[in-house]
Amino acid sequence: MHITILGATGRTGSEFTSRAIDAGWTMNLLVRTPEKVPDYWKNNSSVTIIEGNAVSKADVARAIDDKTEAVFSALSTDKADVLSQSTPIITDRMQKLGINRFVSIGTAGILNALHSPDKFRYETDESKKPMTRSSLEHASVYHHLKNTNLTWTIFCPTYLPDGTEESPVAWKIDFMPDAGKRITPASAAAFVFKHFTDPQFYQCRVGMAEDTP
Repeated sequence: MHITILGATGRTGSEFTSRAIDAGWTMNLLVRTPEKVPDYWKNNSSVTIIEGNAVSKADVARAIDDKTEAVFSALSTDKADVLSQSTPIITDRMQKLGINRFVSIGTAGILNALHSPDKFRYETDESKKPMTRSSLEHASVYHHLKNTNLTWTIFCPTYLPDGTEESPVAWKIDFMPDAGKRITPASAAAFVFKHFTDPQFYQCRVGMAEDTP
């Protein structure tokens, strides 16, 4: 598979990218800071590194090209409006080229609240974090994707502490699973990679947590 990855140098994005390289996938990486790219990636013939910004139409057009079969976004909000700005640019480019599969990393706050399923978790006391700009940014991605004809999935991990260990993952469509209160970037990335083209998750948000006591 040939994919375009945005947010490849972040915690979850880097774990996913390394797995994709090891699996023999080819890819374009759109990165703002090439200095953060590991030498292992730079020296790999399957990787094309493109310096640019996800909020630039020209840069996104260079990264998502006619070889791209799917797009993976692990972009963060960057304490600004990166997601709400970049997502329409990315999806417009995909639709122009006839690319259907879009996978992104979201946040547990945009899952449905268990006791108020007509609300996001961040809108209720179910979430430990109150409504923030970050929550609104992630929600904007979900609202936008629902109005496209793309085959999309938003994987929504719970609390992401630093760590490289992998554990079994509990998941639930559109809600947070009962088990687990945390998930490492490594566990999240492994699960997303395994289910990257899994039809059961098409047009869904997927709550994720490590399946531990």
